[in-house]
Amino acid sequence: AIVRLGTQADADQQIQQYAMNHPRFFQLLVDGYEVSEIATHCGMMLRSCARHSRLVEAFFTQTEVAIKLISFTRHEAFDISSDAFSSLHDFLLTHQTLSAKFLEANFREFFGIYNGLLQTGDYVTQRQALKLLSDMLLERKFMRVMMAYIEDEQFLQIHMNLLKADSKAIQLEAFHVFKIFVANPQKPPRVQQILFKNKDRLITLLEGLKPNRSDDKQFDEDKCTVIGKLQALEAPPPRPATPGAGPAAAPFAATAQEPTASEPSVGQPDA
Repeated sequence: AIVRLGTQADADQQIQQYAMNHPRFFQLLVDGYEVSEIATHCGMMLRSCARHSRLVEAFFTQTEVAIKLISFTRHEAFDISSDAFSSLHDFLLTHQTLSAKFLEANFREFFGIYNGLLQTGDYVTQRQALKLLSDMLLERKFMRVMMAYIEDEQFLQIHMNLLKADSKAIQLEAFHVFKIFVANPQKPPRVQQILFKNKDRLITLLEGLKPNRSDDKQFDEDKCTVIGKLQALEAPPPRPATPGAGPAAAPFAATAQEPTASEPSVGQPDA
């Protein structure tokens, strides 16, 4: 056995020493979610690793392994999917400087997969993914990640659609991310255009959105602020013609151009 019986501190020390000496350790643990008999034991060891900055840093150097962990949050077995989500949560939020660096370096790949969790139609997966996302984006260490996220018009459309979800809980969680898009004082033209064209419907949706507690003053204040910003929102200025412009830069490039996206499909917000 890798870990001998003893105190939690003893177990952590043994796991830390073993992981540093065996580069495939994290891959073996994440792959352990494929075997129901050992899945939760592997999850326990992963979360033990997440307590130590050296191990978190080592984990995030293995990009494919870190990305693969997301896939197990959609496992058909509820106990495995919940356990995998707990592990993902701890790796992202325990040592935020390290995880923010990873997200900046792998922004498109990570959120291309992570945003799929928001569109599964599965209530538990959607709610957990929304809560973790809002927790991340509202932390100061993730400021650069947050700015890149709220400048993406396709991400905006995901959260606008979630505001129309059948579940009130999903609507409320989606609001906590949506409000960041609206609060951005330097919205890209495409984001501003989508918000402007849909603002009447959005205001109607938000006016009908109620908190879980009738005395939730913070929610009421946030909602009033968002509605006020939407009411005051103007159409973006016309874009100047830029013949021969190249493709959009990566989210964390030194200079960034406004991305050009395809029009939303039927049933999506107006673009």
